[in-house]
Amino acid sequence: GRLLAYSIWGWKENGEWVRTIAVVDQNGDNLRVLLPAPAEAGMDTQFLQDAYFWSPDGRLILFRIDTDFEQHFAVMHANGANMRELPKGVDPLTWLPDSQHFLVSCYNREGPVGACVFDIASGKSTRVALTHWLSARWIP
Repeated sequence: GRLLAYSIWGWKENGEWVRTIAVVDQNGDNLRVLLPAPAEAGMDTQFLQDAYFWSPDGRLILFRIDTDFEQHFAVMHANGANMRELPKGVDPLTWLPDSQHFLVSCYNREGPVGACVFDIASGKSTRVALTHWLSARWIP
């Protein structure tokens, strides 16, 4: 409840499209851009979307990166440090209460194969259901 994460987007004076993620205190003070604008980060054809989710402990932010051809997800600390892209094909549904795992839709080459728990530290998934879920929410 202390910080608000949101996307900053618009056109620069040179006509370049900019979209990135920032946080601000709940009273509107201390705006902090967490990631450089995509072009400044060397991501010429990529832009960060405004899909992000705080971990339950408030230490991590999960967000989506779109390119011209695909989308994938990344996670970073709430101060913008330690950004890690998740493996392609990881489709997060909801954080688990420990803030180290989240429920994801599992895919193989043929399509969805179930629901898995994804471990952020190891980058590995463990299937927990054989049914593909489009959405889920953790209820403690």
